[in-house]
Amino acid sequence: MGLKSFVIRIAASFIAHKIQSDKKNALKDQNSLMKLLVSKAKNTVFGIEHSFSEIHNYEDFKRNIPVRDYEDYRHYIDEIINGKKDILWPGVPKYFAKTSGTTSGVKYIPITKDSMPNHLNTARAALMNYFHLKKNARIFDGKVIFLSGSPVLDMKGFSSCRKAFRHSLS
Repeated sequence: MGLKSFVIRIAASFIAHKIQSDKKNALKDQNSLMKLLVSKAKNTVFGIEHSFSEIHNYEDFKRNIPVRDYEDYRHYIDEIINGKKDILWPGVPKYFAKTSGTTSGVKYIPITKDSMPNHLNTARAALMNYFHLKKNARIFDGKVIFLSGSPVLDMKGFSSCRKAFRHSLS
């Protein structure tokens, strides 16, 4: 076992045990997080349209926010891309993740400063939990190749988001 896989095994074990421990409070933690997110987004266009100020529990959440697909959110995304702020989340996103869109073409997912740690930490936790469960982190002892989307940066909505972001700072 190489040094990298040894360190990864220790980190993976720690993260896997934290995941197991967190499972005990998952419902309570989810409810707390839901309330925090709803409170933070209550003054957005989406929050106002869906009466976020009246959401106090999961039942209220289900009643106020119907299940929808991406196409039902497209007009919100288009508004954000066109430079409007406080649509789905306070302010403007830092980036848009572009998906391959297997069900309805290309999709743009707003990535905010607030969401970045969640994306990174969740991906790391999933990988570490996998390595812990498989008891094998040797992949890190060799060369690693990552396959990702196109490295070409699409500047869609960039100038309007940058303008709105600067305006939100003043």
